[in-house]
Formats: sequence, structure tokens, C-alpha cells
Amino acid sequence: MKHLLFFVFAILSVGSNAQSLKAKDLSKDKLAQFVNTISAYQSFPLKHNSVKVITTFNAPGSAGEEGTGTVSNNVYLSVCQDGEEAVCKLVVYENLINPKLVNVSEDDTNIVVQLSYGNAKERKTEKLLFPKEWNP
Repeated sequence: MKHLLFFVFAILSVGSNAQSLKAKDLSKDKLAQFVNTISAYQSFPLKHNSVKVITTFNAPGSAGEEGTGTVSNNVYLSVCQDGEEAVCKLVVYENLINPKLVNVSEDDTNIVVQLSYGNAKERKTEKLLFPKEWNP
């Protein structure tokens, strides 16, 4: 009886390891090109909201500074209200040079994102306000 139980257990455990993952090829999808340009991802959980940030790079020379090949970036900000079904707002800020997220916080009415960008001599910091609650 002891050998029979061992044999049954061995057969069951071998069968459970026979799973295989199947990948769906997305090489020709525009998403593949987008994913290839991601240079940074950040996530900021807040009290009842969350902010996700994806930074992508553009083509060399996209910053428009002749002879430098400086690359500009796009910053995608997703602000979501927590709940059974997350309600999200997605915006993009395009062609920023050297963007950096300074701070993400919330006050009584807004989610506040501070974004710094520009060359070392001409850096700007902007306070971006997103209402805590909105209707889709």
C-alpha cells in the first residue's frame, strides 16, 4: 500500500510540471515599438489614488538643437482613482528635454505632480494639478 501511494503521488507531481507558456507574437504591433522606447517607469501610490509615469525617448536630434543629436522625451502620466473599477486619466507631455519627476503628492482637492525639464542652464519646474475626482 505504501508503494502504491508513493507511485500515485509521483505520477501526479510529474503531470503538474508539464505546463508550458505560450507567447503571443506582438512584433508587428505598434505596442512593440512603444515598449522599445521606454526609458523609465515610476509608480506612486497615494491615499485613494495612484500615479504611474512612463518616460519614453524620441529619435536622436528630436530636441531640435542643431549638431548635438540631443534626444527629447515624452512623459506619460496616468492618474487613477482607486475603487472597484479604477477610473484613470492618461496624458502625455511631449518633446521634453531631460525630464525628471521632482515630487508627487496630494492635497485636499488635487493630485500634485512636480515635473522638471530642460537643459542644465534653462531648467524649468512645473506643478501639474489633477483633480482628485473627475467623471470619465
